[in-house]
Amino acid sequence: MNYRIITFIARILLYLILPTFAALGQETLHQTVKGTITDLDSNSPIIGANVIVLNSDPILGSNTDINGDFRIEKVPIGRITLVITSIGYEQRVIADIVVGAGKEVVVNAPLQESLVKLEEIVVTDRAHKSEVSNEMVQVSGRTFSVEETNRYAGTFNDPARAVSSFAGIQGNAEGSNHIVVRGNSPNNVQWRMEGIEIPNPNHFAEEGSSGASINILNGKMLANSDFYTGAFTSDYSNVLAGVFDMKMRTGNRDNREYSVGVGILGTDITLEGPFVKGGKSSYLANYRYSTLGLIDNLGIVDFGGVPKYQDLAFKLSFPTKNAGLFTLFGIGGLSSIKDDIEDEETDEIIGKDDFTASMGTINLSHTYFFNSNNSIESFLSLSQNGSGYELKENKTDPNVFEKTFKDELNKFTMTAGTSFLTKINAKNTLKTGINYQHFLFDFEQEFLNNQNVLETWLSDDGDAGMVRTYATWKHRLNDDWTITGGLNYTNFLLNNSQALEPRASVKYQLNETQSISAGFGMHSQLASLPAYHSLVENEAGIRTRPNLDLDLMRAVHYVLGYDRVINENLFFKTEIYYQDLYDVPVENDPTSSYSLINATDGFTDRALVNEGTGVNYGIELTLERYFNRNYYFLITGSLYQSKYTALDGIERDNRFNGNYLTNFLFGKEIYVGGSKNKVLSLNTKVSWSGGRRFTRVDLEASRELGRAVFDEANAFSEQGDDIFKWDLSFSYSWNKKRTRQEINLSIQNATNNKGQVDQYYDDLENKIETSEQLPMFPTIMYTLEF
Repeated sequence: MNYRIITFIARILLYLILPTFAALGQETLHQTVKGTITDLDSNSPIIGANVIVLNSDPILGSNTDINGDFRIEKVPIGRITLVITSIGYEQRVIADIVVGAGKEVVVNAPLQESLVKLEEIVVTDRAHKSEVSNEMVQVSGRTFSVEETNRYAGTFNDPARAVSSFAGIQGNAEGSNHIVVRGNSPNNVQWRMEGIEIPNPNHFAEEGSSGASINILNGKMLANSDFYTGAFTSDYSNVLAGVFDMKMRTGNRDNREYSVGVGILGTDITLEGPFVKGGKSSYLANYRYSTLGLIDNLGIVDFGGVPKYQDLAFKLSFPTKNAGLFTLFGIGGLSSIKDDIEDEETDEIIGKDDFTASMGTINLSHTYFFNSNNSIESFLSLSQNGSGYELKENKTDPNVFEKTFKDELNKFTMTAGTSFLTKINAKNTLKTGINYQHFLFDFEQEFLNNQNVLETWLSDDGDAGMVRTYATWKHRLNDDWTITGGLNYTNFLLNNSQALEPRASVKYQLNETQSISAGFGMHSQLASLPAYHSLVENEAGIRTRPNLDLDLMRAVHYVLGYDRVINENLFFKTEIYYQDLYDVPVENDPTSSYSLINATDGFTDRALVNEGTGVNYGIELTLERYFNRNYYFLITGSLYQSKYTALDGIERDNRFNGNYLTNFLFGKEIYVGGSKNKVLSLNTKVSWSGGRRFTRVDLEASRELGRAVFDEANAFSEQGDDIFKWDLSFSYSWNKKRTRQEINLSIQNATNNKGQVDQYYDDLENKIETSEQLPMFPTIMYTLEF
């Protein structure tokens, strides 16, 4: 990152913002709070629920209508708590709701039906604020809100960076948003949007990976979403490590609202509102363009390697009177970076690289309620994702750059599915579903060998399909015992790989403040599609595709958890887990240590067999104080082991076995001048984790072959430095009538720590280089809502 560019943008933002400070008044500002209250199990609207703003004087509140909707006018800005009650349901308390002058606040909340029918509600809310929205999940789940995504230091408004603060989840020290969940490869994380599996939604992402530099989906588009770390319920499949189950919020159907943001990472605009005033249909859209790309396009600066990207996200909602709810939503992004590679000693240009990536998905879903207890949801999804990279070098002529490496990986996915949800009674809920995915792909990869001949490692196009079906049942024995069980079936039609996977979990409420839970599940996942189609040279010198018959990777998850609500704002949680991985693809060589369990991209040049194993086990601790009295904190810690065994039979540390990680987050809000119209927010995050494992580069063999050769007999025997990282965030927001403005300054790695992460072979310089954690990286962002 060029610091002159950062300074230039910061000055512009300050010149725009500082003159508005003098105009700030002390008037009392208000906003509308509205939303929908639904049944947790059936998702049907609850009529006549009471929604009250706690400690309001005079009392502010509303009742839900026939559609489960409520609306509370003239709520003072600041943070509020809602108390929701309804006869026959358990009370729910939702705290830490931020009310600003720029946008109406939408709160959608499900209620759990009480097993004891009472004439009036007397049950105390026992749920902690981090419980997930999926009614079937009992273990290893955590919800995260838009407010948390924006508030936590170091997130860049990115949900992947936000969840790296949770127990058992480690971020990437080099600056990407790849995450390691309980010692598993980042490639084993799945992304979902509105319950539909989508491709990796990140800019500068390679096919087969699950993260990259910048998330395509702006956090301004998100509603409260969930993240799962193990023992998934049977409606989640083709995943071993973690699931992002993101929800996109619905646009305001009453008023048109707008938001504009300008910052170092991107400039964006958000639009939302009703298609027709007084109607029920609404739209929500966000468009963003790289700020550095804009500056480069204008010719204001001139330097190489400018990351350029743009993205679009939208959601259109069409409720009907008799035909159900139709929703059309999608996200998409384009990204590219070109750069000249210079000799470190002579500054001569010795190479040119060019990387491009694209991702897009558009989805149509339909939900229909037969009655208050039975509904059906169907969807159709079309997606594309791909990446391309080309490297040119002047190996023979200083003035002629010839292609030495190229790959083009493109995939199209068509998915259709339907699910049926029935709430049999207050004790029993059943969910069943089926979906079909069809992949169309075109993969190509070439590499210039040491004889200056282009070798083809990957060259194939074709298609493949996958069928998945499931059933999940939840049974509440009484108010204290809840049991879920289910079955998932997967068939990968390329080679007829199949898996039948039972899942089960149980939760027991010891008393009003404590509960224990346990979960078990069998899970499976495809390798990346390029891995199935790799060309590998056999002993006769003939290139074949030996991996077409690869079976699914599999794992068995065991989880035991304990929760305690210490008081209304303080929550403690611990989980112990054990993951037994088997049928892991490893190189078909009895002397090899290679295993896909360590993969960080989607390609391999090895012949593989499903004879590898692995194990992940550990303990996680969380102590969280929810935002109250203007401050919060979150402390998380994990101790774990992650091992693997390839065909050589030796158990080793896997690449991601850092052994420990811990996070401390703290935030404080200060009302400037005693007015809730002006708020100064201070947030910090301190993380400390064990280093990633790596395999030492064999320098002489690498120079001879012309590409990296590793000491695989001692695979992952080296460990990078322990990673210390301190992130800071300062924001100042101010409200005026019908507008809210905010300026945010974030500093990642404020101490500029430079821990070694890995080592690699530089084939242009013919030497070993080390990679370090991302240095101090400041960003600034200005947002206007109106």
